[in-house]
Amino acid sequence: MGSQYDAREYPKNIEAEQVILGSILLEPDSTMPLVMKKKLEPEHFYNTKHGVIFDTMRRLYLDSKPCDIIILANELEDNGDMERAGGRMYLNELLDRTTTTASVEYHVDIVRSKSVLREFIHAGALIEESGFDEGSDLGEIYAKVNQVIGSIVLPSDEDPYTLIGSELEAEMDKLEAIHAAGGGVVGISSGYKDLDVITSGFRDSDLTIIAARTSVGKTSLSMSMMRRMALDGTKVGFFSLEMSKEQILQRLICGEGRIGLQKMRGGFMNSEDWRRMEDVSEVVKDLPIYVDESQGNSLIDVIVKSRMMVERDKIEIIFIDYLQLIEIPGFTRRRENEVSTISKALKMLARELNIPICVLSQLNREVESRSEKHKRPKLSDLRESGSLEQDADVVLFIYRSDYYNTEEGERETVVPAELIIAKQRNGPLGRVYVSFHKAFVDFYANVYATEEEEMQWKKML
Repeated sequence: MGSQYDAREYPKNIEAEQVILGSILLEPDSTMPLVMKKKLEPEHFYNTKHGVIFDTMRRLYLDSKPCDIIILANELEDNGDMERAGGRMYLNELLDRTTTTASVEYHVDIVRSKSVLREFIHAGALIEESGFDEGSDLGEIYAKVNQVIGSIVLPSDEDPYTLIGSELEAEMDKLEAIHAAGGGVVGISSGYKDLDVITSGFRDSDLTIIAARTSVGKTSLSMSMMRRMALDGTKVGFFSLEMSKEQILQRLICGEGRIGLQKMRGGFMNSEDWRRMEDVSEVVKDLPIYVDESQGNSLIDVIVKSRMMVERDKIEIIFIDYLQLIEIPGFTRRRENEVSTISKALKMLARELNIPICVLSQLNREVESRSEKHKRPKLSDLRESGSLEQDADVVLFIYRSDYYNTEEGERETVVPAELIIAKQRNGPLGRVYVSFHKAFVDFYANVYATEEEEMQWKKML
């Protein structure tokens, strides 16, 4: 079934394309920088021969070669592109048509706008085709449609670079606001005061990696942070590639109400537990945490849904549990290359959305082979990709000695833990001491800090 738009002509302005090329031939030194600043590309031209000519012009410019009609013609001949460019007579015609270069930027805007309109038409055709594919999964179609739309780049007049001094006043205002507030947390608070002292919170456009061995508490720590952030009014997005919404709710209630997860799931709660759960459920109900529990989320799914969360629900930070469960369909190279591609894409997404993105990651098994004295994680332990260390702004490891000391692990319900800041692009490294409560499956401030706090916690066990 054909589209109702099949008979219509594609948006184009051949004359504007000719003016641009003629202007470059007439005054290449002054015109080409203006055209390049406008981010004009060969594919923006509707006429194929115009794209070929511009591609050759741009190559000459980037190679610091003159772009007069003779040199351009020789370059096209040498590359075997003269016929595709319309021949020497057509180059002369372009030059003859142009009398002034004054309006070249205006004509570039026209050509770029027409190009975007054609992209919309192509996107519409792809969306229409997807709609007729009744055998495909709706979620896959939705992700494909969003990918097509999201790939369209609107023309922009923003300068690709700025004079650094022009940003000084705005930066001074930010610093004054931080100092006026008493310093401390600049980004979103983690909920752990000692950690915020070192990191100043989760900062916009930063990619943070939280890594640990299996069952040490990556998900527990991230959910504890999310709960504290949400209680403070921060809107949180959570991609849970492992847990269901029911499991997430149970953990939020247990962590906030200090109720044993096993007691809740096994039906062994006492009257005090029930009272706390009822009180806490009203709090949890209003938490601004937006959860996507879709299994098999691909990289493009995460990107598309993250954009949607920010645009529609004004999400301020995103957590992903966890990186090794994200895949790129059709990726044929080694898994290390795939993870590297994913980490780079997530860093670019954090910059694009201008929010912090926090990704959980596994550590490799080499940690297990080291002696107990040297089992604290290090950057080389990040699983499957050294690019994680490179792309991340912050790398935070979780270490619990009871994980390796079976006797200690079986004996204690509340155990000490360390949050190790192994990398921080814009801050110091360090170590923060917290406590992990196995029954509540949650991390809290260091309960062993004072004897009084320790006694209070032991009364609750």
